[in-house]
Amino acid sequence: MSTITLRRSKSSATQPLAILLPASDEAGKGLPAPLAKALKGIPVGAKDTRTVVDAAGRITVIVGIAEQAGTAALRLAAVRTVKAMRDLGVSDFSFDLTALPAGGDDEATGRALAEGLTIATFDSKPFAGAASAAKPTAAFKVSLDPRFHAGFKTGLLLGQAVNTSRTLAATPPNIATPEWMTVRAREIAKTHGMAFRVIGAAEAKKLQMGGLLAVGAGSAIPPRLAVMEWNPSGKKTAPVLLVGKTMTYDSGGLSIKPDGGKGMKADKAGGCTMLATMEALALLKVKTRVVCILAIAENMIDSACYRLDDVITHANGVTSEITNTDAEGRLVLADALAWGTKTYKPSAVIDAATLTGGVLVALGRTITGVFSNNDDLVKVLEEASQQADERVWRLPLDESLRDQMRASVADLHNSSPYRFSHAGTGAAYLSFFVGEDAPKAMPTTPWLHLDVAGTAVSDGDHDWQGLYPKGPTGWGVRTLAALLAGWGK
Repeated sequence: MSTITLRRSKSSATQPLAILLPASDEAGKGLPAPLAKALKGIPVGAKDTRTVVDAAGRITVIVGIAEQAGTAALRLAAVRTVKAMRDLGVSDFSFDLTALPAGGDDEATGRALAEGLTIATFDSKPFAGAASAAKPTAAFKVSLDPRFHAGFKTGLLLGQAVNTSRTLAATPPNIATPEWMTVRAREIAKTHGMAFRVIGAAEAKKLQMGGLLAVGAGSAIPPRLAVMEWNPSGKKTAPVLLVGKTMTYDSGGLSIKPDGGKGMKADKAGGCTMLATMEALALLKVKTRVVCILAIAENMIDSACYRLDDVITHANGVTSEITNTDAEGRLVLADALAWGTKTYKPSAVIDAATLTGGVLVALGRTITGVFSNNDDLVKVLEEASQQADERVWRLPLDESLRDQMRASVADLHNSSPYRFSHAGTGAAYLSFFVGEDAPKAMPTTPWLHLDVAGTAVSDGDHDWQGLYPKGPTGWGVRTLAALLAGWGK
């Protein structure tokens, strides 16, 4: 993964330039005369990138953007800039932003550009071997007007955390085992002075975490919860609780996946987002007390693996009949939610999971499905997501969906026989585990469930207009960091 350094010195007369040019007749008039002459008769539309080399050999890359470009367009423009500079063999350049409309938010502009740069410099082929071409440029140095520096530095830190999530999610299951994920979480916690503990299989059994234990029973590596706490003030205020589904691999169990599970290394993406969010909070020195629980397991097929018709008991005493071993994420999340809300009595709970294919069918690759019991919390999330340009859409959650999850031989079944509203019934299952009142009624603890099954992975440029290549996106890190930075304000 490349590193990006913000240069403090002014750009030199020979340093390559990247000019962001709004697609309007007026914007081009502000270009230096030699550039304007070189581009005469050559259109620069909102999606165009042009390269000009002057008589002295100075390289200028002109990146067209929309006339009233917001932060999403600026982020994407930074990605296009990196691609163009890499093609030219340039690793040290300066941004010229004088053509941007006056009166913009300098902090937001700088942040968006830095986020785009870090997203673009992610190594999308981290396991390249001897047969691959040379790796991309190892480092970039960037200059820009000092008024953008504060936002740019924030964006670099956020981008670093996003790329942490992407790296973790992209790591294959022969490397990213439950133990490996635990070690990565411990390293991040230690680096940033966070409290850290692991609830292993033996302790989970004492705590009656039947979902976690059942899902991990077929793996040679036991399941566990990794628990970390960020509390820079040391005050014992009620924390925000983050919970992440961290399935290092999902074969589907005995309900084996038709394709054998290709791509299921990313089934840990919800947990990767939560872990990287914790890193972002520390890098940005956010004051909010936050506890994060990663529900880590591997769903494999073995003589000891759990079966259809099994009945398990969760940490809050709720029983569940197994009707689909491929509906495993909700089982590990249920125990983490039940134990976490009882132990920490949080002010709010947010979980993230690649939970259902249903949300992908409903909303596609660029919008995350949100389920919640609290209108105010949804509003806070929507405001944070707008700042991050990560779209969310609230889907319904009510007692009719909870009723669909009730079983005849146990309290619940883990997969509804009614396939309609698949994403909704998955969320409804989780609603039985958020706080002590949840088994009998919709929970009162403010709670957000983020189903990132669509947004956690990009299929290519058609999904995000080129922001992400094919692979993990780290969706949610920037949104949750914004939400938690403003918590209580």
